[in-house]
Amino acid sequence: MVLWRVEVGVEYSEYLGINRGKWNAKDKYYVGDKVTHNGSYYYCSNVLEEGYNIGLNPEDYTDFWILLVARGADGIPGTYGCDCSH
Repeated sequence: MVLWRVEVGVEYSEYLGINRGKWNAKDKYYVGDKVTHNGSYYYCSNVLEEGYNIGLNPEDYTDFWILLVARGADGIPGTYGCDCSH
């Protein structure tokens, strides 16, 4: 069952992929995998001839990664502790 689709060029990827957590240059990634990197969230849209990509930084290799969610601005530092009386 397909839960969602992501348009990649003119084709659709129906592989749900895996949320792989933080991007690591030593890990293999396949089309459909998703990673976080420097506060942003990326979708693996393309792979090398070997059938995966490895060492391809999502920020630099936009032919292989689609930015899904960009990191927002840092918020204002809050006070320490919690007033949990509300």
